[in-house]
Amino acid sequence: MYINKSLSNLIEEWKNRVANAHYNQLHRELNSFLRKLENTSIVNSILLEFQIISNSCRLNPKEKCRDAVRGGIVFSIFENQKFVDETERAMYHYNLLKVLQEDDTPLYLNSAVIDGSMQPAERPRLFVMQYIDPLVYYIQDKLDESSTVLYLLEKYKQRCEWFFKEEICKLYEDNQGNAEKHGSQEQVLDKELRKFLFDQGIDYPFSQPLSPSGKADIVSLLNTKDPLVLEVKIFDRDNDYEKKAIINGFKQIVKYANNYNKSIGYLFLYNFDTAEINIVTSNNTNNFPNRIIFNGKIYFIIIVNIHKLNAVSASKIKGKLEKITFFEEELTAEAIS
Repeated sequence: MYINKSLSNLIEEWKNRVANAHYNQLHRELNSFLRKLENTSIVNSILLEFQIISNSCRLNPKEKCRDAVRGGIVFSIFENQKFVDETERAMYHYNLLKVLQEDDTPLYLNSAVIDGSMQPAERPRLFVMQYIDPLVYYIQDKLDESSTVLYLLEKYKQRCEWFFKEEICKLYEDNQGNAEKHGSQEQVLDKELRKFLFDQGIDYPFSQPLSPSGKADIVSLLNTKDPLVLEVKIFDRDNDYEKKAIINGFKQIVKYANNYNKSIGYLFLYNFDTAEINIVTSNNTNNFPNRIIFNGKIYFIIIVNIHKLNAVSASKIKGKLEKITFFEEELTAEAIS
């Protein structure tokens, strides 16, 4: 949560550099601003969503912006056109900025983009207000959304480990005799987590919503709902929950993220094993939670340790604690590209 809040403030600072630039340096500052956004993994995953949307448009938004700039009719796109939602509006703003960056020409210093009667020194701030602010607000909102989910998942992890370990163990053990225990155990733990998220204000905490007749067709819900890309998995070698199950879980959230055009997914692991899970990623950071960037999207992996061994004081544990390592390459090898 705090990482994304800090990033949101940093983006605001980058934007302000553009607004406060001398008008002769506006193009250089715009280029720097876009490069910083695109070189920040979680922000770039949001920007890549725009590419997915663009590919489905009848008229390419980037070419439409390019024609508008050259024809001096940018205003008509952003003030007269009705956008489907804020995502589409932000997509057009981003495409306009990319056109201006790639054309390497100060077209936006004249009346093609800004009223030519305005004093040059005032143009950078107006330019930011009209064409950069909507994109920045959209990105910040998206970061706030992911921060909230991460905060709640961390809170639920601590809730389980600190106060509800026995209850979680009972939910798990009560379903061990089921003929289809793997599906039943994961389903009951999944339901418990999603119930917590709903109680905390996540209005639609589902990847696969259930209906009275079974799993609903998620495609029919996309226009009105915003499903949370979240998969719950168990690790417990004594009960045949092996590494393969975790790899399949990661594959599933990649599939969900692609199907729903989401830039962020979450894999929540209940570790009932005696071993600690170690995730090794290419970014080699120790920040909570573990995160993997794959095909332009970011996937967070949250691990809650439930095994009764964890209730024993660290000073009383004899021998070296076993560690099971998952390498990023293992998790992504079978994921859908």
